Amino acid sequence: MLSGDAHRRYIWANLEIDTIDIGRSCFESFEKVAESIRYLKFERELQTEFWFHWDGHKVGDFHNVKEVWIVPTDGLYGCIDELDYPGHWYPCGKDNVFYVDPFNSERVFRGEQGEEEIYELREKWLSENEGFEAPHENWIMPI
Repeated sequence: MLSGDAHRRYIWANLEIDTIDIGRSCFESFEKVAESIRYLKFERELQTEFWFHWDGHKVGDFHNVKEVWIVPTDGLYGCIDELDYPGHWYPCGKDNVFYVDPFNSERVFRGEQGEEEIYELREKWLSENEGFEAPHENWIMPI
């Protein structure tokens, strides 16, 4: 991705073994190589209309992906039920989808069991902080 005064750069990647981290880049930017990517990592806000109705459907374009690593920039609680959302298809299967904590990249949750763990963490936090009011609408629950 080039922006401003950035220069064109080439990278060497072995698409059979390297994780391709596209960060917040648009999935469309990778249409020509999507079928070659086996390990995909990206950052997204999962609690947005754009994700639900548009971007979330684009993951399925990576037909041959073996693992998907998602960094939910709006917090882990946005991952709950992601794997069962209609139209969101993960070619690698649900057990090969990983959620990376946006505040601690060493904390990773895997597949449906990971979603259950995140749900339990959320419920625990809510019970321990009963009556808490978020300071603003974009506040992220620290689970």
